[in-house]
Amino acid sequence: MLAFAGWGYYYQAIDHGVDHARICITSAAVTSGHVAVWVGAVTPDGDGWLQAGVEQSYGDTGPRVYVETGRDGEQTSFAYLGSSSCATVRVVKGGRAWRVRVDGRLVRSLTLPMAGPVLEAETYETGTHDSYTFTR
Repeated sequence: MLAFAGWGYYYQAIDHGVDHARICITSAAVTSGHVAVWVGAVTPDGDGWLQAGVEQSYGDTGPRVYVETGRDGEQTSFAYLGSSSCATVRVVKGGRAWRVRVDGRLVRSLTLPMAGPVLEAETYETGTHDSYTFTR
């Protein structure tokens, strides 16, 4: 069951407390917007995050691996790491900072007090993500 979060986004918390997973988008019907499956660290109010995963946007020829950060409810950085339908993502806490690794490589870190790890699926606008997989 997806929960509406406003601004056209719907989220499904697959599992709170998950700090690593091998995630894949095996097929996505994206008629507008995008779909994503990701592992990250999120503050309790949802206003701060560090996440990495696999996403596909409308018009893309296939899924891509990405990393994203946000503060005060706004996205502060976003980068594509390559074209792939699968990635192994791990978030690690050290003090107040969280670090995210994709396929064993450190790609970003961010100070996020009170954050916790989560595995999520999301859609924006009318994307669907019925065909994703993950293993821990």
